[in-house]
Amino acid sequence: MSEINPSLNAIAEKLLPLRILVVDDDPVLRHIVGSWLMRLDYQYTLVDDLDSADQHLIDQVWDVVIADLNLGVRVGEGNGLDLIKRVNALQANAACVLMTAYGEQHEFSSAVKMGIDRLLIKPLRRDEFLDMLSKLDQIRLTRHDLSQARAALETSHKLLLGWREREHRIANVAQKYLLFSVPHEKLERMSLFAAAQAQEGASGDLIDVCRHQHGIDLVMGDVMGKGLGAAIVSAGIKTSLAQVRQHSAEAAIESLVDSLRARINPMLHEMESLLTLIAARVDTGVGELRFVDFGAPYILLQRAISGRVIFVHGDMLPLGVSDEDLRVTRLPLYPGDRLLFISDGILDGLGLPDARQAYAHLAQHWTDCAAMDPQDFVHGLVKFFGQSHAHQDDKSCVLIQCAHENLSKRKIMNFDFESSLHEVAVFREALQLAVCDWIAKSIRMPEHWLSEFALGATEIFTNIIKHGLKMEKKSSSIQVLLTLESHGIWLEFFYQGLPYIAPSKRQVIAPNPESMNESGYGMFLIQELFDKVDYFTEMASSQAIVVFKNLMPEED
Repeated sequence: MSEINPSLNAIAEKLLPLRILVVDDDPVLRHIVGSWLMRLDYQYTLVDDLDSADQHLIDQVWDVVIADLNLGVRVGEGNGLDLIKRVNALQANAACVLMTAYGEQHEFSSAVKMGIDRLLIKPLRRDEFLDMLSKLDQIRLTRHDLSQARAALETSHKLLLGWREREHRIANVAQKYLLFSVPHEKLERMSLFAAAQAQEGASGDLIDVCRHQHGIDLVMGDVMGKGLGAAIVSAGIKTSLAQVRQHSAEAAIESLVDSLRARINPMLHEMESLLTLIAARVDTGVGELRFVDFGAPYILLQRAISGRVIFVHGDMLPLGVSDEDLRVTRLPLYPGDRLLFISDGILDGLGLPDARQAYAHLAQHWTDCAAMDPQDFVHGLVKFFGQSHAHQDDKSCVLIQCAHENLSKRKIMNFDFESSLHEVAVFREALQLAVCDWIAKSIRMPEHWLSEFALGATEIFTNIIKHGLKMEKKSSSIQVLLTLESHGIWLEFFYQGLPYIAPSKRQVIAPNPESMNESGYGMFLIQELFDKVDYFTEMASSQAIVVFKNLMPEED
């Protein structure tokens, strides 16, 4: 079978006058149709048999092919349906019109199945014939316009893909060298592992790690929005952070944050944007984590002494929302403890409906991979963890592992109690023995200090049993970590119970005695008896209450 000349395709792309091929073995009809067409701006050819029609289909592109249904029947050459098949094979874009004075029902059905555009009944009427051609020409013009638009759209799409690919490369380079910067030299009494992955072009995620005297300052943030605009804002924030450090390199982390906030809040307000950010100081010299949290994802803190994971966080609103007073969270760090800082892209990538489920899944994954090389773990976290979920957001994380060497001037004791009110007396006795023994060897304390400490600790222990565990209706142990330092005492309660959100940094107001409702007295009492109280109780799988009380030497 002969095929259409490929060079004719280029001609077909140009919008020429309507090209019509008429095929009929009746010379009278050909003459009449020719007289109608010669007065119009159409290109047309009249032929009388299938062979001639076939050759014209090979040599030239046609917009409309008009054929007699009974063409060639008398000489056994086939009919108009055979020609339609040939048109469909060679020039699928051509409109097909059949003419007939008579025919069988099955022939009409076959013509419809072949996709003919029109059926004309002889004798032909001039107005009907020319109206049919006009409508077919309008269809052709519409198809041409759509084809042009589609071609333009495809060209724009290719350009857009090219621009996105270029932006993605720029974002990767910018995040690697500007927005995501971590020290590569060896750090004192700790190891640091970091990884970042730009998912879809530039964004507002940033990481900044700077060495400090006995540890590091870590800042992780995410500017609202995507694209180069958000990345530029993040770069500006990092510049402001560097300028703040130049003027107050040895200042407390909260002082650095306060200065940074004063610089960037006006910009955020003007842009009607906001910034989630966490600024932390990890000090292995004194064994302390100190941070300010502006709505950033939780920090995962894994205690080496027990393997348990605590979900640590603050309670401030994102920067750019309000100018509330800074609230600092402090926690002790112990030899071998591990910290995991993450971006929200890692959580969102899991595709879970609830953030608590995502945190629990991440903590379990971290625990299961305890034997994995830390650098391999963080790279896997940003590249493969949650990969099956179609969420496009940057992923970044920093893992810090404290050295296993013991810190001086600190005594650490770990207790495990049953979740029963019968254990309250056991807990109180163990606590008093440990604290009294420590104090007796170091400093003389007033009696009311010991009484306040014991009362506050017992109140926490009792509240956990009465509310946290009892409401969950299951038996669980209460683990208590006691840390005795030269300047104060830390108590950390760890248990599994009913999640609840408690005031941790804001002032707890004393309940009204006339309300006859005991709710709130426990928290108020605990806050009054301790210098620091932090509740990390939102996760059912891992709840912790951490308190600290300064030592008050007895005056002579």
